[in-house]
Amino acid sequence: MTTTHDVKPSLVGDFVDWTVADFLESLATSQVTGRLDFVPSGISLHFYQGDLISASGGEPLGSILLRRKVISEDELQHAVRFQDERWLGEVLLGEPFHLPAECLLNALNTQILMAINALVAERQACSMLYNTEGIPPKIFTRLPVNIALSEARNILQELQTATLPLASVLRLNPHSNDSQISLSSDEWAVAALCNGKRSLRSVLRRCMVIEIGWMRAYKAAVLLYKAGMLEICTVPGIYEIRPTIPQNIFFGRDLSKLFLDVANSQRNLAEIAELLEITPLEASEILVRLHREQRIEVKSGKLEFERLLEEN
Repeated sequence: MTTTHDVKPSLVGDFVDWTVADFLESLATSQVTGRLDFVPSGISLHFYQGDLISASGGEPLGSILLRRKVISEDELQHAVRFQDERWLGEVLLGEPFHLPAECLLNALNTQILMAINALVAERQACSMLYNTEGIPPKIFTRLPVNIALSEARNILQELQTATLPLASVLRLNPHSNDSQISLSSDEWAVAALCNGKRSLRSVLRRCMVIEIGWMRAYKAAVLLYKAGMLEICTVPGIYEIRPTIPQNIFFGRDLSKLFLDVANSQRNLAEIAELLEITPLEASEILVRLHREQRIEVKSGKLEFERLLEEN
């Protein structure tokens, strides 16, 4: 399904009042046919009469088939040369490849589910829905939105209870003995991106650019962390945190109020977290929320703070 770049979106949303899941369920109920683009991830979901039929911008179809050892690297390169204006899956179904239709269907469903997983977990900020005219020439799969979302919620639940939250800032452990560890190509790529400044969410986004699937990259990061090659950084360099509004107008003892009580322009974020007996990551989320409510300001550590604002 394609559209020209000069077509204006029929719907634009920022998910302030809607979650990604709510929006997708609404499109399924409306039985839309069109393409839904997510910004800034570059992921697109393609609908036909309310069902998901393909996804783009995530892990490429050829990469999924290679990982499953359904096709070889040579066969994939050969298929790409045969492609012309045709879609890769259509080429692989025909001569001389004869890819079983069931293998293609499973790979397409996996591609869609991986895109949904990434969108739900990352809570993408903006989307655009483009209408398309006519019926796509070939529809190889029709995946109901509720099935895709059910899978995504299961993955999200795993991530929420996992060892590595998406907001974790990772770096190579200088004390690890990596000479005895044999790394896969995915693990090498993830390790190279974990520089002590990027969050895990940012690392996963960059992995998608180099055609490593979102969940593949996450699993590689977990393996590296469990092997001791990666460690979680505390949030560094953010200090001179102080309220912008007099404290006597706030009541109650929730964490936000306690945070404001101990933010005295001298403590850094890690020290505030220790005083409140919460993790630095939890403290960073409170800091971002209070800043957006214009109740607090940060005078030092602007670069680190800008990263926090971007990632939360």
